[in-house]
Amino acid sequence: MKKLLLVIFTLFMAGSGFSKGLKDVVNANEIHWFGVDFTNAKMIGSTGFTHPDIICNRYIKEKWNTYVFNEKDKYDIGKFLKGKEVIPHLDFILERNSVVSTDNLIINKDYQIEHSDIKNTIREYNTQERGIGLVFIVESFNKLEEKSNIWVTFFDTATNEIIYTQEYEVKPGGFGVLNYWLRGVYNTCKELKKDYLKWYREYN
Repeated sequence: MKKLLLVIFTLFMAGSGFSKGLKDVVNANEIHWFGVDFTNAKMIGSTGFTHPDIICNRYIKEKWNTYVFNEKDKYDIGKFLKGKEVIPHLDFILERNSVVSTDNLIINKDYQIEHSDIKNTIREYNTQERGIGLVFIVESFNKLEEKSNIWVTFFDTATNEIIYTQEYEVKPGGFGVLNYWLRGVYNTCKELKKDYLKWYREYN
């Protein structure tokens, strides 16, 4: 049911009366890249996240995003979006994730965020930019089921209206906390690339 609702929602978003649409994403020369937002996220599986303070203060607040922004050859958002210029906003996302706390961060049950949570998150993105933004909003890193659920979200930075959002469920992997969960981010990038090529063929 969740996946069915997701399909319905994404189709609605693409076809509704928002100020921009997927055609605008395809035709844009540049993208404002806001990285990985953890303000809605839960880490599922206390046996896999044994040190909440380290997960929160070291990885969520700094390492995961810093690595994604600095490793430009691997996490080349422009390449995944067929050569667009990318304007990075690392300081913005680090400041935003700084409010995440260890309280209820680690859980041992299923967890989902609602479409309203995505909309409310984007409404909080007060920037001076004008253009199209892209952010990966993490729903959960799930050690119990070895999966990452991430909402890829394009939005209008001037109006904070969502252009398109879609949840990707991908596999993490690799050695160490840093690499294991960033594999999920990387695999999300690869899935986005596949979808973007479909949009490109349709709208170009």
